[in-house]
Amino acid sequence: MLCRMIYLDYNATTPLIKEVKAEMEPFLDLYFGNPSSPHAYGMTSKQALEAARRRIADSIACHPDEIIFTSGGTEANNLAIIGVTSARRNYGNRIITSSIEHPSVIETAKYIEKHGIAAVILEPDHTGRIEPSKIKDAITPRTILVSIQIANNEIGTIQPIAEIAEICRQKKVLLHADAVQALGKINVSVAELGVDLLTISSHKVYGPKGVGALYLRKGIDIDSLLHGGGQEDKRRAGTENVSGIVGFGKACEIAVSNLKENSEKFLALRDRFEELIITGGIEARINGNPFHRLPNTSSISFKGISSERLIRKLSNELAISAASACSTCNPDEWRSSHVLEALKVSKDWSLGTIRISVGVPTSQSEVETAAQLIENYLNTEIFK
Repeated sequence: MLCRMIYLDYNATTPLIKEVKAEMEPFLDLYFGNPSSPHAYGMTSKQALEAARRRIADSIACHPDEIIFTSGGTEANNLAIIGVTSARRNYGNRIITSSIEHPSVIETAKYIEKHGIAAVILEPDHTGRIEPSKIKDAITPRTILVSIQIANNEIGTIQPIAEIAEICRQKKVLLHADAVQALGKINVSVAELGVDLLTISSHKVYGPKGVGALYLRKGIDIDSLLHGGGQEDKRRAGTENVSGIVGFGKACEIAVSNLKENSEKFLALRDRFEELIITGGIEARINGNPFHRLPNTSSISFKGISSERLIRKLSNELAISAASACSTCNPDEWRSSHVLEALKVSKDWSLGTIRISVGVPTSQSEVETAAQLIENYLNTEIFK
């Protein structure tokens, strides 16, 4: 059944591509040594680990020593926020973030508030953009960190990170950027962006799950979340996932080398899908910034429609996401996503929101078929 489905949920996760799998396989059995061991098995794994570190560093234009391997984007975001606020308590007790961040940022902000750190939550405009001036006005002498995502996972809105970075630099405040959804879709260069910390994740760029990384600019102190061995220059204890990191390195290398070609393809497919939906005769609205949006992401709302029902009805043919979270089986208790609430999208629109995100394997015929399936369902619902 799965092989016949159309998969348009690449912002959720991506498949492991064959080149990555081939690179990983020797480190799943033949080269199984612990990279901290001093013998030949260990040294082989250590060499592969450092080669992958160089590949990943090259993909975001930083030095390999500035890469810390983690178990994924969530851990990297936690390490950035908790690690910096712990290490810099003598400098202040205040961070700034936004209401549309990934839960791993929002929930971590709530956590550090329980430990004496104030979290200032900024609201975006109606397209999901955070105005740099808002951040400038929110910074005080006690502010030690700003954490803003590069691109939103639900609506695709891209933030003016370079402008925010310049403000943070002038105010002598560290800037952390979550680039999990951006890498492989738009250019991500820490040198050009001017950020101090940056989060990336393997499974969003056709690599294995369970691997991520935090870029930490040289000279910045951070307290470790995990304690034990001295791995990752004593910044993240625990034996590294060598096979996963090797795969991550290869995935990053491919993603960056194919960036221009892929982003152009994504944009054409996304625009074709939106064109078919908008001209299909059903009232719809596109969420996000019309000029600053990920090329592969489309968040579309239908008034008075249940996106959860739509997704369930088409679940054997089409894999897409909803922008509403259902905690019960009662439709009256569905709630809008925190992102759409921040954009002040009314409930009659937000509960009918779907997200499609195209990827490298996506074809034009797939997005056209997907649009037709959605249109057919909506016509049935509206005119039944």
